[in-house]
Amino acid sequence: MRILAIDTTGPRSDVALVDDGAVRARSHRPGSRGQDAELALQAAELMKGAGVGWTALERIAVVTGPGSFTGTRIGVSFARGLALVLGRPAIGVTRLHAALPQTAGNALALVLLPAQTRPPEKTWWGQLFSDGKVRSDPFEMDLQALKSAFRVGFAPVLADEDADLLNVFDALHPVGTELAVSAALIAAELSPERDPPVPAYVRRPDAVPSARP
Repeated sequence: MRILAIDTTGPRSDVALVDDGAVRARSHRPGSRGQDAELALQAAELMKGAGVGWTALERIAVVTGPGSFTGTRIGVSFARGLALVLGRPAIGVTRLHAALPQTAGNALALVLLPAQTRPPEKTWWGQLFSDGKVRSDPFEMDLQALKSAFRVGFAPVLADEDADLLNVFDALHPVGTELAVSAALIAAELSPERDPPVPAYVRRPDAVPSARP
């Protein structure tokens, strides 16, 4: 299955083309500014470089967050629009699911990614998986909540190396970093009806439009 995958939820724009499980092409552009203007060009350059026409795509995959609110909206909107134009299904994959290594075949796993990073308001996004399948919606917790929810010895915990988390869990296992590639591989196994490209914001944005009187 030929899948174009997009991830704009973090500090860079990633696009990947995966064909029957093999990575055909990938593109990384640092910085989150200008994603709205540059994402379509980035995808077009990747497709042209791979020698693949748009109509050859069978699915569009997009990382739906949690992460940058603006980046998430840009990526999801582009994926939806492209899928609509091409008449192809679009699949949403959470950032936490994409960070779960393909080799993580354990019965139960907790993936944690940093959310708020400024102490004392330090929090993590989390999601539970078993046998590589989603077992919970994404959530956000601070250190105290993690201590209350998950006992020491809960394994495996997949997260970036973090001294605070090591006070809660026995060990941490590294998360994946090629999220667009991972999203494409995951999307090949998901259902467009059950896994639509819907933003996973988890919490409200820091700035919202004021209510009209």
